[in-house]
Amino acid sequence: MARVRRKQVSPVQSPSGHYHLRWMIRKDWRAVLGIEAANWSDPMTEKDLEEKLRDRAISGFVAQDGEHVVGFMIYELSNGLIRLLDFGVHPACQRRGVGRAMIEKLIPKLGVARHRLVAEVHEGNLDVQLFFRAMGFKCVAVQRRFFDNGDDAYRFVRTLDD
Repeated sequence: MARVRRKQVSPVQSPSGHYHLRWMIRKDWRAVLGIEAANWSDPMTEKDLEEKLRDRAISGFVAQDGEHVVGFMIYELSNGLIRLLDFGVHPACQRRGVGRAMIEKLIPKLGVARHRLVAEVHEGNLDVQLFFRAMGFKCVAVQRRFFDNGDDAYRFVRTLDD
């Protein structure tokens, strides 16, 4: 799936800056899919989301501001690493600490069993590349033809030592 930024923004209340991070539940799916559609030209569908979350190794979290889900992350625990599969913040709430809060929720999960946090970022998504660099990730590789449309991705990694 190609991860190309979208420009349209759907409305949401202005965030307070205090985010509650919790496990994703089915009633959050509409908001998660809305954030996905607001951010990407080829968003995942409800079926895609359901298939991902059906896997026992995959977990979903949401960031909530008051009554509104303003961000989400879906990650997989496997083979000594945590792989960030999908990550999004409502466009009206970007650059307000939502993404940082979600990544900081994952970092304590690093340890002996899982010592790397990995994210693949579309080659053209400079904002997300800069975000991961600011969060202490290092770009370690180019994943050629990573996305369904043949676009490349940069592999960002944060280790326990970083």
